[in-house]
Amino acid sequence: MGIFDRLSTMIRSNINDLISRAENPEKMLNQLISDMKREGAKVIVVEPYFSLKTPESIASRVGGTVLVLAPSVNGIEGVTDYIQLFDYNVSKLAAALRQAAGK
Repeated sequence: MGIFDRLSTMIRSNINDLISRAENPEKMLNQLISDMKREGAKVIVVEPYFSLKTPESIASRVGGTVLVLAPSVNGIEGVTDYIQLFDYNVSKLAAALRQAAGK
């Protein structure tokens, strides 16, 4: 490894360390909630692999809802190809957005 590669690696690692130490999950979450309220975001889209605890908590604080979308074919009964998957997810998202808009 040449001197410039080593210097580049050292600089990047020090910058990453500074960023990691500056990150505060609670502050980041509060900023996300503030941004969502300001932008009027009311739908939180998640995959079914993860806990819904955090998304539901955020949704309750912004007056929104959590929408779990199908991540793959056969993930939902009757969704057996990618066209059906696309149609399913788009219709679920459209319904959630209509509901959030009060329509």
